[in-house]
Amino acid sequence: MIRSFCLSILLSTIFLNTLGALNKPLFVRERIINEAFAYLDTPYLYGGSDSKGVDCSGLVFTVFKNAVDKILPRRVTDLYYQGEEIVDVLLPGDLLFFDTTGGPSHVGIYIGEQRFIHAASAGTKTGVIISSLAETYYSARMLGARRLVHLNFPEITLLLNGREQAEKVALLLTPGLPVNFILSKGSGLISFKAYKDDQEYFSRLVKLANEDDFSILWFTPSEGRWTIRAEDQRGIILAVFNFKAGREG
Repeated sequence: MIRSFCLSILLSTIFLNTLGALNKPLFVRERIINEAFAYLDTPYLYGGSDSKGVDCSGLVFTVFKNAVDKILPRRVTDLYYQGEEIVDVLLPGDLLFFDTTGGPSHVGIYIGEQRFIHAASAGTKTGVIISSLAETYYSARMLGARRLVHLNFPEITLLLNGREQAEKVALLLTPGLPVNFILSKGSGLISFKAYKDDQEYFSRLVKLANEDDFSILWFTPSEGRWTIRAEDQRGIILAVFNFKAGREG
């Protein structure tokens, strides 16, 4: 049974993010959610895939193409076999599938807090709307979920152990390729900061409930030398990671 997860990407943050931040390295999943929210209230149109009208798979196709330059199959039945199956934790940007007419026939994009955005063709409101997995109609018809946005991306764990970690040997990563940072073994409000060429580039606050909790941040670096720092509310450094995004040689 798929269970919800306490996420660092809060719905209020999702609503407040704007396209004006495109010159900053937004997390991959936030780009997907931001793009999806741009289509809220778009009319339902069978076969549609733009602002004039979309169907459920058309919304997914357009969002992933615009947000992460990923071309997906256009039909729900084909989408259902993309990526990896999720059996426990749902994250924003995951695809949810429903059996509405027999087999996988409807798809939506998970946004957190057991809610998802999708293009509805029937019901009290149609077009691109937000619905809840707690609604009887959807909970009874959900087939499963798939994850497409982090496969084969580098994954780095930052242990929040209350002291500065030994800095790693500079790691060479590919510019524009997302990196998964996992914050774990800490609790409270954590500041995740990214420095490019010794200048603070951006920061993000996450909240961990306890040391068994964790937060996954998808960060897409541009070319340059990077330092990632995790700090507590007092500014004490909990973890440091250095890497370079560039081409070999």
